[in-house]
Amino acid sequence: MKLNVVTPIHDNDLNLFISRIHETVTALNASFFSDWEWIVVIQSKVQISEKILKIILDFNVVVNVTERYSVSKARNQGIDYFNNSDGAIYFLDCDAVPAVELLNYFHDQLSLGHIISSGKIIWCSADGCKKKEIHSMLSDCSIAIPSSLSLFNTFLGCYCFSCDSILKTKVRFVEDIGPGDGTMYKAGEDALFISDLIAANNISWIQFKPSVSVSHPLRPSDNSKEILYARGQVHTYKIIIYNNYPLSMRCIAFSYLFMFATNGFIKVFFRKKNALSLLRVRLNSLWHD
Repeated sequence: MKLNVVTPIHDNDLNLFISRIHETVTALNASFFSDWEWIVVIQSKVQISEKILKIILDFNVVVNVTERYSVSKARNQGIDYFNNSDGAIYFLDCDAVPAVELLNYFHDQLSLGHIISSGKIIWCSADGCKKKEIHSMLSDCSIAIPSSLSLFNTFLGCYCFSCDSILKTKVRFVEDIGPGDGTMYKAGEDALFISDLIAANNISWIQFKPSVSVSHPLRPSDNSKEILYARGQVHTYKIIIYNNYPLSMRCIAFSYLFMFATNGFIKVFFRKKNALSLLRVRLNSLWHD
């Protein structure tokens, strides 16, 4: 079972990516042996040095250097690169590292013929990951959860998709949504892609294992990332709810969206930095965007 990995990289994040590439390749080799391929799409306004390119290429990673644009367009280029591949496609952020256990789980689930499977995200600080252990009989089991619950877990690096589910349905990322140059909404492209893929493949259940994970750096404590992403997140959630949720489920979904938009009140109460600005952007997007 081959794993095809796609990673978009902004030129400002190259050093961070290089610092983590060995750990990721080690995990890939442990789970898929040599049966994997990894393309990184580097978006840059300047020429990338031969030294940096050599470091990446020495790990047998394919490199495509392009002009700057959205993360979504870079991911679509990765999909096009694997257009004739079988196995699975895994979208990995340049600053995230998948655990060997997560990749092993993906391998097992894909071998069983499952179209989509998921783990969870662990947020890591410079001092290490703050892992919350789940103590239950189900923590080490694979659980079938309703696909509608994907709205609660939209981090793309937690998911693995069969190639056919993407290539045959021609599901793609919306290129004017997501982080990058020239996009109006700086977030939400991942949630929209997951939702569209679920709908296109008529998926009712997703295999989820809460004990396997991908690690990702903590966001800045000043809420700057949340403010940047807020408008796109709310906008995308509304699209997903209107397009993909039956009327009977919309009240529940909108209740979650309202809680997401208004949890800024909690940040304001605890006097978190820029909390008022975050609340203002989310509420404005909820009612007017």
